[in-house]
Amino acid sequence: MAAVPSAVSEALSLLAHELQRNVPCVARSSIIMGVLQDRLFAQAATGGPLQADTDAYVLQFRELLVQPAAAKLGKCKTPQDKVVAIAKFLRGKLAKAPAHKQPLHTQYLPSALRDTGKRQLDCLGIATAVLALCQQISQHHQQHADLASSSMMVSDDHCWLSVSGAPGGPEVQVEVTDPRQLQPAHLSNWLYAGGHGLACSAANVVMILVAGMMPEELKDDAAADNVRHIQVHMLQQLAQQHPQAMFYSNYFRWGMLLEVSSCGMG
Repeated sequence: MAAVPSAVSEALSLLAHELQRNVPCVARSSIIMGVLQDRLFAQAATGGPLQADTDAYVLQFRELLVQPAAAKLGKCKTPQDKVVAIAKFLRGKLAKAPAHKQPLHTQYLPSALRDTGKRQLDCLGIATAVLALCQQISQHHQQHADLASSSMMVSDDHCWLSVSGAPGGPEVQVEVTDPRQLQPAHLSNWLYAGGHGLACSAANVVMILVAGMMPEELKDDAAADNVRHIQVHMLQQLAQQHPQAMFYSNYFRWGMLLEVSSCGMG
């Protein structure tokens, strides 16, 4: 691989800083990856500090999504009611994509904060955005501190949220792409791993976001190959520094990227 672009080195430094925190900030991590992806996919050789763009998006996120979403929770009585309300609020801010097709390159928060064009998020984007909103609201609104119990759940093909239920009771799981509380009959479906979805820590979510970049969606083979090598480099560096943050799917993604590269595809 050619010399690592300065934006990639800066992104690694910023993500490593998040992973050193007790609870990494999902919003900031998503924004870091979104800003980096936009630069890499546009093949931008230059640009200002990634930190400055990240900070600007974090402010937008708080003003355009966090504060208005918190204002929607006044009548909610339980954490799961709040997660559903937050997910409905977010969905209302996004352009609708065809039901049969995931919008491309929309797994990160900047896709929901665009000044122009459609504001869209795919399944991973929605789940991590709702989780980020729960994090921020719980930290800045004491009456919603119960949202701090939110975590992301994953199966092989989907992601959703879990939140604390009644004291002493089981966790309650919430679908956020079609916002609603999930009942046992829903969870038995293959989409939710038959009720055996895996819970992710916030650190796991950061690594899932790093693995979420999709260079194979690029039409330019050379550009796709360059981004693929950068993604492998990022996974390697962060895995060495923070092995506890690695999630099982990161290894599958890492292996797939290496296999494609070794076959000369891209």
